[in-house]
Amino acid sequence: MYVYQEIGREVAFEKSWNEIAPAEPLGVCRRFQAVTLQMDGAYHKGDQEGFFLEDGSYVWPDIEVEDAEHIWHRLEGGSYGMSGADLAKDIYFVSSASFDLRSEAKPPFHRVRLRSDSPFICKKVSWLNYNLK
Repeated sequence: MYVYQEIGREVAFEKSWNEIAPAEPLGVCRRFQAVTLQMDGAYHKGDQEGFFLEDGSYVWPDIEVEDAEHIWHRLEGGSYGMSGADLAKDIYFVSSASFDLRSEAKPPFHRVRLRSDSPFICKKVSWLNYNLK
């Protein structure tokens, strides 16, 4: 149901674009595609879009993929992987965040670019193909 392809480890998100060319092009083998960020120490507040780092910095990164026709497509914030919660404070601990491809892009994808107003290092960035149950 899920097919992951690693894009990079210890990936820097900064204010300027960081472009990554994966070792193998990113293909499409399921109905839905996303870029997934795995991180430590992040959390989500129930009433806000985006997430926060351990130091309290707000993060909502920009992520784009370049298609076979060299057109960049912005990915949209989708879902979080949660590793726990403090329900009294409406805080959810985030282990991953996924950003979905919601356009008519033409695969394969040869480059990914990432940026964030609040710089941070992401433990792992992956390409995800998946079907809903």
